[in-house]
Amino acid sequence: MYHRLARWLRMLGYDAVYDQDFVDQDFIQLAKDENRIILTRDEDLKRRAQKLGLQAVTIDAPTIEERLIILQKELGVELALPKKKLPRCTICNSEIRLIDIEEILEQITEQTQLHYKEFWICKNAECSQIYWRGSHWEKMERTLKDCREIIALDKSTNKD
Repeated sequence: MYHRLARWLRMLGYDAVYDQDFVDQDFIQLAKDENRIILTRDEDLKRRAQKLGLQAVTIDAPTIEERLIILQKELGVELALPKKKLPRCTICNSEIRLIDIEEILEQITEQTQLHYKEFWICKNAECSQIYWRGSHWEKMERTLKDCREIIALDKSTNKD
């Protein structure tokens, strides 16, 4: 699976594991042990996984938009950011929790403190990544909206 795609999936609320040091057998073993879906551009890995009864999807597309569209079509991945809470850390895949700004004042800039009021922190003490809905959130929303529009257009043109 792609590192950037794993981060996107985590932002969408999906438990996505990625390790650049994994070899094919590592992905297969993890999929077996944890009932995971393998996302790959390697057709050989996909075939080997499927022979073992594992679910595997080919994601061979150059852009994140195309990859997300494939995931929506193949697996029904919902292309919308969560409204209430951020579900997973994009760095380590752990859950994140709401945190009071007072607890992180020294870790965020004054500008961030002025413009944002809701913050989350990774529950993994080794990570402790801090999140807020900044301009990156708006960019992600636009990207997902574009993906949904492409899917809708594709569905309407394929009806004819």
